[in-house]
Amino acid sequence: MESLIKFYLQNISNLVNFTRLGKTIGLSTDSVIEYTQQANDAYLIFTMPLFSHSIRAQEINPKKIYCVDTGLRNIAGFRFSEDIGRLYENIVFLTLKRNKKEIYYWKDKKQREVDFIVKKGKNISEIIQVCNNINNADTKKRELDALCSAMDEFGLNEGLIITENVDTTEHIDKKTIRFIPLWKWLCDI
Repeated sequence: MESLIKFYLQNISNLVNFTRLGKTIGLSTDSVIEYTQQANDAYLIFTMPLFSHSIRAQEINPKKIYCVDTGLRNIAGFRFSEDIGRLYENIVFLTLKRNKKEIYYWKDKKQREVDFIVKKGKNISEIIQVCNNINNADTKKRELDALCSAMDEFGLNEGLIITENVDTTEHIDKKTIRFIPLWKWLCDI
């Protein structure tokens, strides 16, 4: 259990495959699932499924892992860098969860990933990417490509990218992309 929790704290905002994780730390898949559920029930970590209309697909696909407190993660998790982007994503997850949003991650056929798909009733109401530093052209393109793909998939014409300090709006093919600093988004929600 201790190895599993340390792994999760080191890997917040990452996808986790329970079978592979079990092999890595020497546990059966069933034990990983059981221990993960216990940590989830204790509100230490949270899992977030892939968005799919199929419950089976949600269950069998890797889950994203988030920690209840980024400070706890910083104390208990072993890491080589500050991972500011992962911490930002964890903060956004916790804020959406506290606001009782139904949230998922999403991937398209090209494996482009969107951090948060917010479902309201039967519809997708928001699509959110989190990227603390959007100044690198390749990073910005990757985030925009994934966001636009999801917007096309769900028929939305607005998307959001939460950043460290960019506060602007861009228009791409009749789509509106808002860039907003994390602090400002937190004040607005």
